[in-house]
This record gives sequence, C-alpha cells and structure tokens, in this order.
Amino acid sequence: MDSVNIIIECPSKNKRYNIEITNDVTPSQLEQEFKEQFFNNDEKLKFYYLNQPLINNKPLLQQNVVKGSLIIIRVSYPLTLMVPIMNKCYQIDFEETWTTEDLSQKIQELLQIRSEEVQFQCGQQILKPQIPLMQQGVVPKCTITANIQQRGGQQC
Repeated sequence: MDSVNIIIECPSKNKRYNIEITNDVTPSQLEQEFKEQFFNNDEKLKFYYLNQPLINNKPLLQQNVVKGSLIIIRVSYPLTLMVPIMNKCYQIDFEETWTTEDLSQKIQELLQIRSEEVQFQCGQQILKPQIPLMQQGVVPKCTITANIQQRGGQQC
C-alpha cells in the first residue's frame, strides 16, 4: 500500500507532527489516533487542509492531500449556550480561539435571527469582545448565558 508523509499542526497546543499515512487513512482515523496519544476525550478534533474542513470518512488522498501537505488540527470543546428570553438551551462546540463574535454568529445561526446586540455571561462575568473565551475563564462543559438586545434597547 502506498504511503506519503504529511505535516499535522495543532496551533493551540503549539505542536507539529511529521507522520506517514497510507492512501486509505481518513480524518476520523487520525482523530482517534491523536486522541489516544495526545488529547483527551472531551476535546473534539477538526482537521483542515487549505483552510477547508476535511470530510471525516473520506480518505485524505481522495481529498487532494499530497506529500508534504500541512493539515491543521483545531480543537473544540462542548458548552451549553442558554438564551433565557426564548427559554432555550443549546449544546454547542466552541474552538479555543472563539470570541463573543463567534458566539454571536452561532446564536444567529441557531435562532435564525439578526440581533442588534448580544451580551454574553459566564457565571457573573460579562465576556469581553475580541478576547478568546478561554482567556476569560470559559471552560469545557460550562454554561454561557446570551442576553439579546432588540432595536430600541429592549432586552429580549
């Protein structure tokens, strides 16, 4: 069976791996192998090639990954996103680099709304924009509350 060398990089853990893969290896198989060796089970791994997510069950070489390709691993974690006014809770995955802007996009996607302003809280702490959530004390499996403002300043 043919094999090629590729580079896998995980920026959040500041790690780079040179590995040899066979032509039938899939991202799902890589995830399982990497979780066993380098990550824990709470972490979900997503693989990207040329800034595009790789299809989990499709062999890498069928996704145009070639010798010397750089594949990026992004790590994501579960959390609960609570929207009190709509009496809804969502289980979502967030990536280490996410900010409140990413959460706002996720809210708009989930609720199919275009909100004027959303303020996020983790416990009693109001989360600041442009600072990664994990640098503000957000941890896997926590609950974040989304307070949505409508036009005219009314809280929704």
